[in-house]
Amino acid sequence: MVFRVNYSSTCMQSTATDTDLGRILEQVSRGKLTPSESELMIRRQFENVSLSEPYEPEYASLSNYRLKSFAELDHERLARTGFPEVVFGEGKTPDQIAMILDDMARHFNEKVAKQDVSIENCERAILATRVSPDTFERMKSIPLSHGDLNYHPAANIVLMTPVRCTDKVAVSKNSLSARKKVVVITAGTTDIHVAEEAVVVLETTQCKVDRVFDVGVAGLHRILKALPKLKHHEVGCVIVCAGMDGALPSVVAGLVSCPVIAVPTR
Repeated sequence: MVFRVNYSSTCMQSTATDTDLGRILEQVSRGKLTPSESELMIRRQFENVSLSEPYEPEYASLSNYRLKSFAELDHERLARTGFPEVVFGEGKTPDQIAMILDDMARHFNEKVAKQDVSIENCERAILATRVSPDTFERMKSIPLSHGDLNYHPAANIVLMTPVRCTDKVAVSKNSLSARKKVVVITAGTTDIHVAEEAVVVLETTQCKVDRVFDVGVAGLHRILKALPKLKHHEVGCVIVCAGMDGALPSVVAGLVSCPVIAVPTR
């Protein structure tokens, strides 16, 4: 997208060319942009831009300009918190989810291409959670530039695999042998979809995971039977997905010495 820039003593005025407007209207006619999104984009091109805010060259791309109209991605979250941003899919359109994931893959690919920085295993976790099967079906028809999408129906998670994810030179090969295992357990079968969400996130970051399902306290012998797996020396954490009463997490916490995370499912 090309801007004509006129300078004044107080502000910088950007105006859209006929070509810019034509491209936006074409996107509307093809169903790639909603009327409200196109209105926002057009309005932004005629707004005054403060001199204190730097001109952003990524606006030269229509797709990046569209992304900026609804999302400001936090690519530096890993450096601050130790884990990258994860997209919450519920409430977002298929196009919005796809564009966000594609830009996150772009950022990963660019970092790998530098070849002078280490890539953490968790950086491969480019995920969108709470994505329905219908939403994913609509996402599959959206063209992407920087990776491929895969769907985990049991967890309702979309995984974006960047095109350079398998680059053996730049992606770190941190040994997993010293890492502790995580055990994810459920009280009942109806809790499995929540447990699988945790499992997919953990496995994507290359954590070792064990599943123990349907061991609620209504049949206490079931959790006792699973004790050897829960108390194994390799286990560093147990995630318990169960109802709101908190019975199973309390029982598990009294049986193991590692941290227990309780996840209420309803």
